Amino acid sequence: MKKLMMALALFMMTGVVSAQTPEQKAAMKEAKAQLNQAIKLRDAAKLALQSATPEKPVDNAMVKSNCQQADDLIEKALASGYVDQKKLFDAYFVKDEVNTFLLNIEQAKYSKGEDFDAAAFEDALTKACDGMSGVVKYANPKDEIQEGIMKAEKTKLAKCQVYYALLVQIANSNGNTQAVIDNCKKYIDYPKAHPEVADLCQDPNPPYGQMAYYICAMAFNSKDWALMAEYTPLANTYDDPDAKNFMEAAGAQALLQQGDTVGWVRMMREKIAKDPTSEESEMNIQNLMAFYSKDATELGKFCDEVLESAPYSKMANYGKGYSLFMESKYAEALEYYQKSVEADPEYLDAIMQCGYCLFNIANANNTTIQGKTFKTKAEADEAVKTNVIDYFEQAQPYFERVRELAPDDSGKWAYELRVIYNAIGQTEKAKELENL
Repeated sequence: MKKLMMALALFMMTGVVSAQTPEQKAAMKEAKAQLNQAIKLRDAAKLALQSATPEKPVDNAMVKSNCQQADDLIEKALASGYVDQKKLFDAYFVKDEVNTFLLNIEQAKYSKGEDFDAAAFEDALTKACDGMSGVVKYANPKDEIQEGIMKAEKTKLAKCQVYYALLVQIANSNGNTQAVIDNCKKYIDYPKAHPEVADLCQDPNPPYGQMAYYICAMAFNSKDWALMAEYTPLANTYDDPDAKNFMEAAGAQALLQQGDTVGWVRMMREKIAKDPTSEESEMNIQNLMAFYSKDATELGKFCDEVLESAPYSKMANYGKGYSLFMESKYAEALEYYQKSVEADPEYLDAIMQCGYCLFNIANANNTTIQGKTFKTKAEADEAVKTNVIDYFEQAQPYFERVRELAPDDSGKWAYELRVIYNAIGQTEKAKELENL
């Protein structure tokens, strides 16, 4: 009795499910007609493409019209929800094919340098990919033909990812920042959008890091710091020297733009610590020197830290010298400036600072001597010779070297050389500089 009641219940349930209202039957009939009409339009477009010859080229307008109509019909049929389950494979396959035809038309125009419609290209790409996904989803594994088509569609779907890289290139050439960002995101998110081919998209060309780098570049230009921060980790995986240099410089600049000087200083210090002897570190040391320029103590401490691991750093020695110079410790500063010049014999600022150290010592000593009383003129002359003239003579070659390196910038050497020449008795040379 229980089995009989169960069978009766199942029979009644089946009857309820299979029962169709006149409206439902009409909807199913319409969906079937739409699919059949779409297939006819697809077949006509395909025939036109296959039968084209150089003498009789394909009528792209007709193909485009047929494909667009076919896609509209497929969309309506699928949206109705009344396409027969066994026909879903066919519906999505038609959707893929007609949009692939449209995609190829636009791609051919782009290759020939003709009027390319990026929006139409992207629309066809999106719809073709949806069609391929449907084919992969609804293919009958027991049907050898469908199974073969499904495998081919899966490969094709994975390869379509690169089209978004093409759209990035086109958007960039057109100066369309937002389109660059949007298509980079679609490229990066492609495995998520099409998980059925995620295993085939693990190592794409171009790499994901490159696309993230493009996003960061666009975000930096538009000052979208949140977007830049989001894609920076992935961008940093892009193994390109120029990109890495940009990301580091842009990351630091972004922190400054947002007023995060603490974060900026930390980033600069971390970069320097990685390779304190590199050219990049010398530049970063210079940037931090500018940051600390008003605080001699902090500047000195920072330079001391760098000099522990990079004792011959041009910029760290210069910065340490500058910190001492700010405190009027000219003799101590001179030692560091000289090390900076040893590291770079043409480093103009360091050469000039060496001269200023000796020049200032001579002037300070001269002021001190002027306030003293000497027993004899000989004693006074000796004091001037030892404490003033000797220092001016030591300063002389530095300012003359500055003059060689910057002949047109007399403000860096004319006054100092004029004072020096007069002090050491080379008055004719001093006169030559009077009008400079």
